[in-house]
Amino acid sequence: MPKLNSALVAGFLFAGSAALAGCGTATLNTANAETAIKTTIEQQTGSQVSSVDCPGDVKAGKGKSFTCEATAADGTKATINVKQTSDKGDVRINAPLLHTDATEQFIAESIHGRTGKRATVDCPDLVVVEKAGTQLTCRSSSGGNKKNVAVKVDAQGHITWNLGG
Repeated sequence: MPKLNSALVAGFLFAGSAALAGCGTATLNTANAETAIKTTIEQQTGSQVSSVDCPGDVKAGKGKSFTCEATAADGTKATINVKQTSDKGDVRINAPLLHTDATEQFIAESIHGRTGKRATVDCPDLVVVEKAGTQLTCRSSSGGNKKNVAVKVDAQGHITWNLGG
């Protein structure tokens, strides 16, 4: 069972500003956070994000948290945790997401090394790795054969996979 290093799990972290919505109001302009989340996920995972939705009525306050939902082009979803780091709209975004493009490439290259045949691998776009033992199923295609690929992420963030039937 081939194994890949933890570089594939992005403990995706972004610190930026959601800014306050209007003068004198105590709510955040979460549209700024949505844009930052979308850009960061796309850069760090290689996945196309179709939308990010955050609540529109978040009260400003250092230490307060809220969640947003990211939706990838393939329809997979991920919950993104956002924590306010000041009363002025500064936020920190955290979600451990799998680098799906790199995972797909690693598995495809490993299949090629084993079989001598070129392979393509398709994994879900957004995979949150919240705990050790996170499992997902990808699909491989090589020489006209299509197979499931069982992928597991261990406690250290290492990726292992097994080609099934």
